[in-house]
Formats: sequence, structure tokens, C-alpha cells
Amino acid sequence: MVDFIGVGAQKSGTSWVYACLYEHPEICAPIKELHFFSRPRFAKGKEWYEGHFTRCAEGKKVGEYSTSYLYTPETAERIASLYPDTKLIAIVRNPIARAYSQYRNAIKAGEITAAVSFETYTKEETSCLGQGLYMEQINRYRKYFSDEQLLVLVYEDIEKDPLTFIQNIYAHIGVDDSFVPPSLNARINVARAPKAVWIDRLMHTVAEGLRKIGLDKLVYGIRRLKIPDLVRSLNTKEPKKKTTEPDLSAYSSYFTEDVAALGVFLKRDMKREWNL
Repeated sequence: MVDFIGVGAQKSGTSWVYACLYEHPEICAPIKELHFFSRPRFAKGKEWYEGHFTRCAEGKKVGEYSTSYLYTPETAERIASLYPDTKLIAIVRNPIARAYSQYRNAIKAGEITAAVSFETYTKEETSCLGQGLYMEQINRYRKYFSDEQLLVLVYEDIEKDPLTFIQNIYAHIGVDDSFVPPSLNARINVARAPKAVWIDRLMHTVAEGLRKIGLDKLVYGIRRLKIPDLVRSLNTKEPKKKTTEPDLSAYSSYFTEDVAALGVFLKRDMKREWNL
């Protein structure tokens, strides 16, 4: 029943991709971030999972996107056990930039305070660097799925040519790849520091709750009216005039071997492209 599954990586443009998938008339992706295969809710079973797609019209390509799927070790086998023929989508990003974005998001979400350094966060939160070992994670999927089923794209290509990027995904799923989504040039989930974390959390919780009860079109309509953007702009701290970001070059060696292997798989010089 599920035709495609987006597996990650976290902080790699997946909110924008999901918006573009949702807007395609031949795709039904009512809920983002189900995290079914990567969390204890997997025990709820296939019927519970597919219950989230019962309102999808016949003939549409059905799927979801959960950023935890790429990193969580058991996910690939779980997906293969239920949907061995599904199409998979993964997006990789400069692993150091991705890690720093995760750190900034942890501050935004109130998980840590701004007083916690990036270095400390990487030591205490192993996923921060671990999620950037993309080839290690992709190989877990290649044990169960063919390379033809797995589309791996590079996040930095979105800025270069967003239309080609999203149309590659449309083609992989098997829908009209000439479609131009309204969100093509939108900036979604932009990095920022909220004045009140609880407001952001409440907006997210309400949106996800509405999607789960079948009101995803209402959520989309509100977003198109830019109401959430207005609330977020009012709830955003003014950036400091001078910010000193840490030297991230010291983390390059952690990813060297994995990025080299990824480059071979993608047939691109990712070490050069990411300056690692």
C-alpha cells in the first residue's frame, strides 16, 4: 500500500521536500514524521500504520517522510519486512553543517541552552555526528533494497536547481515529473531562535494533531496564508550583531572515510564538494 518512504537525513531539507510532495496532485502524503519504523510504535503493527493513509484516493502514490529512518539501525529491515517493493528517498548534506544545524535546532527546541557548546553537545548527543555517517547508513538499506529503489540526493543541489531536484524525486516515485509545486521557491523551517519555545512546540503539536485526524488540507491552507510564518516572525529573537561560530574544521577527519565511500556510490567527488 505504501509506495514511497522518505528516510532522512535530519536537517537536510526534508520539510521543503515534504511540502512539494504534498502539493503534487498524484501523491497522497497526509502526515510527515510518523516515525513508525524507528520507534516503539512499530509494535502497533501494519494495520495501525496503514490506517493513516485510508483517506488517500485510489490511484494516488502513497507515502510519508520520517527523518529518523536513515539513522536508526533496525529501520531498514523493518521497512523491508512490510514493504519490500517500496521506493526510498534519502537526502545527504555536508555532515559537519548538518551536525551544527542539529545543534542549533536543539537550542531552538529548548532541549539544551545556548550556554552548551557545540563540542559538548557532540560528546553528549552521539547522533549529532553519527547521523552524518551516511554511507554506513545507506549500506544498511542496500542489504534489503536494490539501488534502483533507493534515490540518494545531495541537499546542496536544492539551492542550485530546486526544480530539477524535486522533479528527480517525482520521477523516482512514478508521478508526473513536469509538475511545478507552489512551494518550489519557499523557505521552510528556516533556522531561527524563538523567544518562547513553547509557542513553536504548540504550533507543531496542533499541526500534527490536525493532520492525524484528517485535516491536513486545513493545515496546508493555513500555511499557504502564511499565518504560521507571521507567528514565527513575531516569536523570533533579534539576532545578535556579532556572533562567533565555532571552528568546525576539526570534525572533518571524523567523516573522511565515510564521505569518500559516499562519493564512490554517488559517482561524485563529495570530499571536494563539501570541502572535507
